[in-house]
Amino acid sequence: MKLSKYTVFYDNYPTPGEYLALNTRTQSVVVLNQQLKDLLYRLPENGNGETQKKVAEGFSLPSPTGLEPADGNINASVTSLDNGNLKVSATTVAKTKPKTLLSPEEQAYLDQLKELGMVIEDDVDELRVLKHWFDQLKYTSPTMTATILTTFQCNLACTYCFEEGVDKHQNMNEQTTKEVISWLKHQVATKRPDTLKLVFYGGEPLLNAVPIYEIGEEMYRWCKNARVKFSFGIITNGTMLNPVMIEEFTKLGLTSIRITLDGPPKEHNKNRPFRNGHGSFDLIIKNIHGVIDKVQVDLGGNFNRENLGSFYRLLDILENNGFKEKLGPMLFAPIIARIGADNKSIDMTGCTSLSHDLMEEGLKLRWEVIRRGFKVTPGMNITTCPMSRDNAMVVIAPNGDIYKCAAFVGRTDFVVGNVRDEQLNYRAIKFMTMHSALEEDKCLDCAYLPMCGGGCRFSSHLEHQDYNQITCDKEYYEKIFPEILKMEYERGAL
Repeated sequence: MKLSKYTVFYDNYPTPGEYLALNTRTQSVVVLNQQLKDLLYRLPENGNGETQKKVAEGFSLPSPTGLEPADGNINASVTSLDNGNLKVSATTVAKTKPKTLLSPEEQAYLDQLKELGMVIEDDVDELRVLKHWFDQLKYTSPTMTATILTTFQCNLACTYCFEEGVDKHQNMNEQTTKEVISWLKHQVATKRPDTLKLVFYGGEPLLNAVPIYEIGEEMYRWCKNARVKFSFGIITNGTMLNPVMIEEFTKLGLTSIRITLDGPPKEHNKNRPFRNGHGSFDLIIKNIHGVIDKVQVDLGGNFNRENLGSFYRLLDILENNGFKEKLGPMLFAPIIARIGADNKSIDMTGCTSLSHDLMEEGLKLRWEVIRRGFKVTPGMNITTCPMSRDNAMVVIAPNGDIYKCAAFVGRTDFVVGNVRDEQLNYRAIKFMTMHSALEEDKCLDCAYLPMCGGGCRFSSHLEHQDYNQITCDKEYYEKIFPEILKMEYERGAL
């Protein structure tokens, strides 16, 4: 038996003298005492000394509630796979005393660690296992997700709009709406997923709300008859929300809406003003009050160096409005670069990859959100790039064009088909078979390869004008991921 090359250790975590072991492929997490760690170090390395390298030190946290058994057993968690996302649940592994030889008792502990993927049999080729795992994510999914843009029009003039250069006059018409419905039915009948999830987006999708009603109503009825679970969400700037509309949508399967606030009034209104220059913050807060008791309201926010510090005051405002207990998960993230009208990168913050220093400041903000008792989005969900996945994830533009990534919407070079067609085009095959991190020598011995998978291909396009190039996020995982893991322990998510 040998140590998995994808097992990494975090020293003095969650308490001094303990070691948190993470397997980046299975996402299993185990807290080890010194004896068990020594036992693992007695095993052969799996072709990579780096896998046993210390990647973080000095963390000291209480064990998560409910995961510290009274008999002193160590904590562990086992992963499960759901729609390409890795989720963690709790189990335990007993502590052991050191012995000179591998005793039956130690062997029993190793067998349990084998179930978690921490150790593997000597004859196992982990790269082959990883390739099979990626293939499963690429071609099989119990859930089909489609993001549908009802319009490119918007009533705001956000300073960082990623749809710069896109034809803003496109609206989804009645004919295209019918074709979207037919295409969705065909895909569900062919792929046979357990669940269909739609996300309506724009522009501002509520500027053209009729397709939301028509698609939502028909797919709700059809999926019910087909015994397929159905739900949808709306990503909106929040300026056009009203309670009557939301009540009607919830009858058709609406489960959540996501609204963006870029800080308190001054900072938000600078980034997200109406087209006439007036601020939008106060109207959004008013509209949230009108719908928050009718549907889950998730909150997003985009920051750069100028407005990051103001988000702490936004939290004050949200608390004062009585939103803390009612809001769904929050996610505040750096403003990244976007594609300009000439198809070149427009760098908004200097941030075009996960390893940017703004991520560290963002983590401090996330800590504060957790400390104050707001909900946050999970920090350990992992999925593969949608550009390399089958029809499980698609984005449909107002004219019916289909894309594999929302960041490329409106760029004709990235269209993979249209809802008028039953099959996607050759470009979709090129995306599905694009250069893989498993073909990149520098990636093969990286312990974070299962989590990275070659990085974001939108970032590759921005940095290299070539989505086939691999974007290395190792710095991010080594620097940021220990803190994310620490947060998950703090809030009892593991």
